[in-house]
Amino acid sequence: MAHTIDIDSFKEKIAGYNNEKASEFHRESAKMADQAYRLEVSKKPKQYKRIIFLCGGSATGKTEFSKTYLGDEPETTLIFDSTFSGMDGMKSKLSKVKNKYEVFVIFIQPSDLIKTFVTFTGRERKFHYSHFVRTHSGSRKIALYVLEHYDMVNFLYFISSIDERGKMNFKETIGTRDTHHRINKT
Repeated sequence: MAHTIDIDSFKEKIAGYNNEKASEFHRESAKMADQAYRLEVSKKPKQYKRIIFLCGGSATGKTEFSKTYLGDEPETTLIFDSTFSGMDGMKSKLSKVKNKYEVFVIFIQPSDLIKTFVTFTGRERKFHYSHFVRTHSGSRKIALYVLEHYDMVNFLYFISSIDERGKMNFKETIGTRDTHHRINKT
């Protein structure tokens, strides 16, 4: 099973963490996730063959996508689950892995931003509305930047939606089926 670094999971490791004040712990949990990432990609001998970055605004379904589509990834895969709303974070992470690993950036965008906002405001983890706007606008800039500047990255673009039963669905829009199927190969 792949190793996943998820910024949100680090919040719960911080003393005094409270879902109602999740935004106050976000920066610290992001630093902890970045430190875990640096540690993982610096291991000798190299432990991973493939690195997958999940990118998209808050409440777009990145973690659900990971559980649904990446659950069978081998232990030689490292998954980093983040909004990637800041350019420096993505540039730094890609600079450490380019030409060393097979790299995927999976960008997830919601089909309905209003439904996604409703989901965001109904979560247990509470953030200011500006966090929603920042992560959605920032992650789109990151996706465009990766497409324009990183030819070595396998880029996949998915649209997420929630059906009438509340189930999250994903539709691939950019990327080839071959690329998608390569994600699930060992």
